[in-house]
Amino acid sequence: MSMRQGRKKSFQEEEKKDGQSGMDLPQLLKLIDSISKMQPLEKKKELWPHLPKQLLRQIELDSSLFPLIAHKGVTKSWKPSSSSTSSPKSSLHLLDHDSDDQRYLFNLGFKEVEEDPESNRYRMPRKLKFVFSQADSGRLLHVGPPLLGEHTSHRAWCPVTGGFSCIPPWDPSNPFLGLYSPPDHHSREEEKHINVFMVLTGVSRPALAFYRSKKDDRGDPEQWTSKLNCTITDPHGGAADSSASAREMRFTNGIWFREKFYALSLQGTLAVVEEEAGSRNLQITASSKTRAVPSVPCRRFRECLIESGGEVLLIFLVFKKSSTGTNVVADVEVYRLDTEELAWVRKNDLGDTTVFWGTNCCMPVSASQIGCKKNCVYFTQPSSVEEWWVYDMGAGTISPGWNIRKGKSVPRSPVWPRPK
Repeated sequence: MSMRQGRKKSFQEEEKKDGQSGMDLPQLLKLIDSISKMQPLEKKKELWPHLPKQLLRQIELDSSLFPLIAHKGVTKSWKPSSSSTSSPKSSLHLLDHDSDDQRYLFNLGFKEVEEDPESNRYRMPRKLKFVFSQADSGRLLHVGPPLLGEHTSHRAWCPVTGGFSCIPPWDPSNPFLGLYSPPDHHSREEEKHINVFMVLTGVSRPALAFYRSKKDDRGDPEQWTSKLNCTITDPHGGAADSSASAREMRFTNGIWFREKFYALSLQGTLAVVEEEAGSRNLQITASSKTRAVPSVPCRRFRECLIESGGEVLLIFLVFKKSSTGTNVVADVEVYRLDTEELAWVRKNDLGDTTVFWGTNCCMPVSASQIGCKKNCVYFTQPSSVEEWWVYDMGAGTISPGWNIRKGKSVPRSPVWPRPK
């Protein structure tokens, strides 16, 4: 059997292993093309992932890096209270987060080994023109008309394995933010090959949902969905005279970590969501007393939850108005989650880790593996997605990184040493 034939078989095996419908590679490519053709063309699609070219190249050469690409995060705004008697600090309440109906165009093509593995030769396949709406932990979520006799409009695709999985039908009147458990969660001994797909709505009923897909003892797929209506009052929520439903927790961000789901509410309250013992019912088992917001005054910020080095990290990009009235990133803050105290602890050193935060994704990497500068957070300004800036954790400073357009004051591309 040739290496190429063996690779195609591995695609099929991976699909069956994850409880997904099996199809060969030509069928998969045909399905991807048909899905993309069904997308509306009135809005320009953004290339995904938005990361430096050097990093994109390394992901294409080493697909094991791909699942590190996390959800892009959430942008939140503050609004002053109408009460004139409130103090400046208490008069600010989180009002809303930015809506997002952007569609993305997948922009990677992974390395394929040639017939003779000893030759160390490979070729880069064509980049699949796949259009999707959300991405997290190596899965791309497509929302569109049902295909091939399906009864659902949501399906997740893993570009590395080529596997598709269908998400149960969802009420289109409810918002939908899909997040995935990390790939290493599949190796748990008592439940091998398990996937957990979490849905956040930004409303209280339903507040969130779990969808699991795994193999049972007989090797047959087992799937179910659990939903949670949240009736718990957010301690950092609206005014006391507002309605009870308006003060209920509404989750807009979250992350799966060590068999638990940590969900952040719109108001910055962290809640731990678990399944009840012996049932598939979801319950909130704990919530934080402190509020997850930047420590410096601002009117707008962007937050992202990632897992790195065995910890959950919360990163803030803090915006301020420039002299021209545009929003600029004026500060960066990084916190780690103390899972025992359920509190956020300021972190001033990322060690060998560096974070790249583009317009549509966030990715922590090992600097020694990639070859970039360590202990940094790279990001783009809202006014220019082509210009990257760098926050040096050690120095606590923000400086220009590079601009992909030719310029005199900053490099056109990052200069990285060769990875070790």
